[in-house]
Amino acid sequence: MRILFVISFLLYSLSPFAQWEEYQNLDFSQKDEKSATQFAHWKTAEHVTAQAVEEQQNTRLELSGEYAQNQPGYVYQQYEIELKDFKKLRISADINTRQIMEGSADIYAYFKKGEQWLGYQQATGKENSDWERIELTIIAPLNADRFRIGASFSGKGKVLFDNFKIEEVELGSCKPDAETLAFMQEVVDTIKLHSLFKEKVDKEQLLEDWKTLADCKESMKEVYSALGYLLRTIDNHSFYWSKKQVEKWENTSTQDDYQIELSKGYHIDDDYAYLTVPSMGSGDLVSQTLYATKMQHLIDSLDHKNIKGWIIDLRQNGGGNCWPMLAGIGPLLGEEVAGYFAEDENFSAWRYENGGGYQDSTLISKIEGKPYQLKSKKAKIAVLYGSGTGSSGEIVALSFKNHPKAKTFGQHTAGYSTGNVNFTLSDGSMLFLATSVYADRLKNLYPHGVEPDILVEEEGKDLTLAEALKWLKKQ
Repeated sequence: MRILFVISFLLYSLSPFAQWEEYQNLDFSQKDEKSATQFAHWKTAEHVTAQAVEEQQNTRLELSGEYAQNQPGYVYQQYEIELKDFKKLRISADINTRQIMEGSADIYAYFKKGEQWLGYQQATGKENSDWERIELTIIAPLNADRFRIGASFSGKGKVLFDNFKIEEVELGSCKPDAETLAFMQEVVDTIKLHSLFKEKVDKEQLLEDWKTLADCKESMKEVYSALGYLLRTIDNHSFYWSKKQVEKWENTSTQDDYQIELSKGYHIDDDYAYLTVPSMGSGDLVSQTLYATKMQHLIDSLDHKNIKGWIIDLRQNGGGNCWPMLAGIGPLLGEEVAGYFAEDENFSAWRYENGGGYQDSTLISKIEGKPYQLKSKKAKIAVLYGSGTGSSGEIVALSFKNHPKAKTFGQHTAGYSTGNVNFTLSDGSMLFLATSVYADRLKNLYPHGVEPDILVEEEGKDLTLAEALKWLKKQ
């Protein structure tokens, strides 16, 4: 069994969602010149340009500037919540994308438990469009303690938003036929048997909650959607993929619209080499091989006999498939056990050897051609990570914990530090269940993410990189 590392509803009568009265000024009518957004109750990050503009006798929210996809411009409202029952919400807003030169804009919503995201949903505006109404629906899991709504823009130009609205949607009720019930029972049994948190799973209650959240009268789509929310009530890292999603993930090399994000790097003063280890969202062997091979080629191009240090940047690695990551970064990692998946008293190792990423003795992903060997075995390694480092990114981060030549810098990782096993279901879809906890090479457990050796408080500048470089220069 293979371990993989990755990550619309029928509507009924609506009523105002009065439980959360703290969400105010949804029509942007209340200005606040002291606020970074210029609107009362709305917040944003420091790097974002948000302002009030007058249009057709209405006050609108304008987001403007140039924003990378992994660091968009956004505004939001977020408050604490306490739920006794599941809730289904419709979030809607008006959006005008006419002045966007590049990129896209959307509205979004998600719940949180502690620092963990639960059920992120978004709705994207049409390209180069005048005012339109867009909407999303989202289910509130019972373990959520905060809820956020917001508007987001990635790209270049300007976008306008107006008239946010939060409505409660009446929950459906699923009365499954025999085939649907058999599928639901298959899933519940699999969760109870294999989940890392199986002790807290009540199969009968889980099945009843599933029926409450899903309306299966017309199609299975609602059944599948509700399953995703139920999995997030068990843990933050288990999820479900349809048969179509599985097929797409396994065949990325044949898809014109799929682009692998490859490692990038450069020299700093010629003495130090910097490279990124990006996310890798594919189970296709061709894509895996390309990703890992290109990373080793980059290491080769940056390496020289007088190199003094390496900087590995994992801060934008949100996860995916860990095995090509380990195969690619292997020359710096070294040929030894780098960490473990811990399940009860059992420890299954991950490691790099001879150009490949291994789980115990099983080769899972390998580069093409001859593996690269570093010219200098003495150079130290600084590893950068933070809240954007999750899942498989945390595997790579943890691989350098207690490494004899490495020190880690940044902020605590995202906390998706559990190992997923994929279970193929009878309809060809796939259930990914958290079944183990990550452990470092000394078998220390990290169930809630990874703390860096040197904690760096970011303040708008790249202090993490600066601290890492300072440490390398002292070695």
